[in-house]
Amino acid sequence: MLDKSFIYKDLNKIPNKFQDCVAILGNFDGVHRGHQMLINQAKNIANDNKKPLVVFTFIRHPRLYFDSDKTPFLITSLETKSLYLKALGIKAIIAIDFNDIKNLSANEFIGDVLINKLNVNTVIVGYDFKFGKNRTGDTNLLRQQTNFKTFIAEAKSDSEGVIFSSTNIRKFIKNGSMQKAAAQLGRPFEINSTVIKGQQLGGKIGFPTANIEFEQDIIRPKYGVYAVNLYIIEQDKWFSGIANFGIRPTIRDNKEVLEVHLFDFDQNIYGKQVRVAFIEYIRAEQKFENLDELKKHIAKDCYFAKQIHKLRFAGG
Repeated sequence: MLDKSFIYKDLNKIPNKFQDCVAILGNFDGVHRGHQMLINQAKNIANDNKKPLVVFTFIRHPRLYFDSDKTPFLITSLETKSLYLKALGIKAIIAIDFNDIKNLSANEFIGDVLINKLNVNTVIVGYDFKFGKNRTGDTNLLRQQTNFKTFIAEAKSDSEGVIFSSTNIRKFIKNGSMQKAAAQLGRPFEINSTVIKGQQLGGKIGFPTANIEFEQDIIRPKYGVYAVNLYIIEQDKWFSGIANFGIRPTIRDNKEVLEVHLFDFDQNIYGKQVRVAFIEYIRAEQKFENLDELKKHIAKDCYFAKQIHKLRFAGG
């Protein structure tokens, strides 16, 4: 559930305490390690100037308004993103509907939004930041402004020179390369959703599962079996398990579903809000001759998943 005291969606109702702010502008999809480095720099600027640090972003990624195929591609929903940003020290998120500003020219965006609505003290953007109708505004235009200071952040990279990139992370997730995605994110890729009722087939073959509904715009990982952790928000507790994401060809369902089986777990969590963290890809989804064959392979998968969890817990 979105925190209304942390996320503001109406530019006309921004509390005074968040105006005259240091504002970081961007989509922050994934809040990856590059974003984290930028936020730490921004925190220093905000602290030195004794100003509140806010993120200016969109309720839905602008790309979603232009992609014709509507394929889900986001790494993080606004809700998940807000959890990470708050933990990093952001004081408020200003998340607006892209439709509300899509027709503003670059200069109108600066005047109407940054100056009149937010009264920004400092604007912080990435080196390739574009804004305004037809993306005509850039960092050079921001640098020309005298009403506020502008800080341009360079691309961030790891110790081997690999740039942290939401685009690369999406590729890793789609390929099932969860460890590579985690290396760029600074944590496992995860979804934040609700447990829904399924066909309850897992319970009938000895492996009860929780069906998790993917958020609308969140990228889908490669079909297959994964070692996962599941966090029950109400309990503030993580549980280890295994998951299958795909269309369940053995039972000819053809409906995309994420099923999570938790180890040593016996609770009814229908309707509970949870987070599912994808730890490691185990194998591709496959069709079995019958349910007995499926059951045997699930048992093997559980063995491998438990080994993965043991190694991870031990720091391997």
